[in-house]
Amino acid sequence: MIDVPDALAVSLAKYSGEAGRAFAAGLPALAAGFLERWELRPDGPPMHGWAALVLPVVRRDGG
Repeated sequence: MIDVPDALAVSLAKYSGEAGRAFAAGLPALAAGFLERWELRPDGPPMHGWAALVLPVVRRDGG
């Protein structure tokens, strides 16, 4: 499962309140769904902007 960086969760809550907290809480499942759909696997720690989760990835087949 993907860990949401604490600073991203704080930023989302600061600017969007409860909706931001709910979005941050749902990000791990959302990211897992995209990783599965696009046949990717994480390749490094999660990064973020003030409102975005960035995941370094590689294809599951290593390409």
